[in-house]
Formats: sequence, structure tokens, C-alpha cells
Amino acid sequence: MSAAIVTGGSAGIGRAVVEALLQRDYEVISLDIQPGETQKKLEHVTVDLSDTAATADVAKKLAKAHPVTTLIHCAGTIRPALLPDVKLEDLEALVNLHLSSAVVLLQSVLPAMKAAGFGRVVLVSSRAVLGLPTRTSYAAT
Repeated sequence: MSAAIVTGGSAGIGRAVVEALLQRDYEVISLDIQPGETQKKLEHVTVDLSDTAATADVAKKLAKAHPVTTLIHCAGTIRPALLPDVKLEDLEALVNLHLSSAVVLLQSVLPAMKAAGFGRVVLVSSRAVLGLPTRTSYAAT
């Protein structure tokens, strides 16, 4: 059975990805700060992915419990501010959420991917990188 981790799986694009994977008979683990449902073949884990230590702890536990060969990173948020008003703590939180959590999760599932001889990784992004007012930190990450 194929197992997948989807970040941001409680709503929006992440939720649509979860549904598509469930229809394809994947075992899905949804990681999100928002509450989510658990059902047959769907496990929800509430975690703040901007907290690198919490993400690493969850990643380690999931890697031991599930042979994950698919990682889809959809989680994202915006902390709007024009460049002169960007708070470094907001930038750091977005770096952790959008970038660090992806690396931590991928490092944890990489052994299962290697053992299976394949893996799939999708990092969902946004066209906001092209530039929008107040999206300085979001676009950078």
C-alpha cells in the first residue's frame, strides 16, 4: 500500500490533494495546524509546521510508523507586510513553514523512498513569487 504525507491537508488545495490520493487508494497522513478528520486510510496530525522541532518530532514518528513514498507540501500562509514593515520573526516563521518543514519531512521519508526504489515529492508554490504588494516574506519563501 502506498503512503503519502500531505501538508495543509485540512483545507483548500491540500484537502483536494488528500481526496485525490484517497480515491487512488493511498494511505494518507495529513499534517496541518488546523483540526482535521481521521477516517479509514486518512490520519490527521495537528502540528505547527513553522515549529521546526515539532515538525521533526512528528516526522520521526511518522517515518517509523509508515512507509511513506509520496510527500506533497501544500501548507502555506501569508504574513502580509511591505518590505519596510517586515518583522524578522514573521519571515523566520514562513521560512520554517514553507522551506524548513519540507526539508525535515523529506529527510525523514527518504529512507522509505530509497527502500521502495522510488518516491514522489511535490512542493506546491504560488504565483505570488511574481510579486504582489505586502507579500514580501511570502514571495521570498
